[in-house]
Amino acid sequence: MNIQQTIEYFHLVLLLFMSRKINRNHYILKGGCNLRFFFRSPRHSEDIAFDLKDTPVQILQEQVNKILNSSIFRDTLFLKGIEIKHITTHKQTETTQRWKLTLMVGQNQIPIPTKIEFSRRQKGGEYTFETVDTVLLKKYDLPPVFVNHYTPETTFIQKIEATSFRKIPQARDIFDLYLLITTGIDVPSVLKKISKDNIISAKSNILSVDFNIFKSQVLSYLSPDDREIYNSEEVWDTIRLKVIDTIEGGGK
Repeated sequence: MNIQQTIEYFHLVLLLFMSRKINRNHYILKGGCNLRFFFRSPRHSEDIAFDLKDTPVQILQEQVNKILNSSIFRDTLFLKGIEIKHITTHKQTETTQRWKLTLMVGQNQIPIPTKIEFSRRQKGGEYTFETVDTVLLKKYDLPPVFVNHYTPETTFIQKIEATSFRKIPQARDIFDLYLLITTGIDVPSVLKKISKDNIISAKSNILSVDFNIFKSQVLSYLSPDDREIYNSEEVWDTIRLKVIDTIEGGGK
């Protein structure tokens, strides 16, 4: 497997074991993995992130460590030639808990980094409980993996706010907004839940993200076939303008 597939398989196996070992009502999948696993985003994610509730720091730390160090978890990874070479319990606070890992695969002993992060700073929003895209799971010979994840409408709001608030706007947020627009969500209704100031700020920030940033933040995380589709400044301009046109005039 290539680096992207290695990380993705690790994330999916982690979700599978979390569904068996951690109360599903306590965590919600968000970010790039949510978009990839449920909305068929072509963008792979380096890391996996969750919002967390009703779980003390020490309890979650013990639960995650137990999964990561269990022989059955590691054996499942090794079915694809993947080994965990290093784990750092990087940050364990009341707001954020983070694990940094180094993976190795097969004879290719290049270190592959990934992170697991839980945040207690969630602002709420709608989420649903369902299985990861079965087409994706079949690719890795995995059984159904059920998890709470944010709906496309809530994810759209989160991405607008991220685009508005970040000191350095991210091309991945803009790309994700474009993807969410194509899922057929009721954008006018969603925009009514976002302040006009945030939309104005988001529009300005979208225009500031040039093609070079898009190449480093998004193209690098696409498959070779998808990279060919999106690898042009004209396509990036089309994506940015589509998002701006869609959110134009929205807000409360």
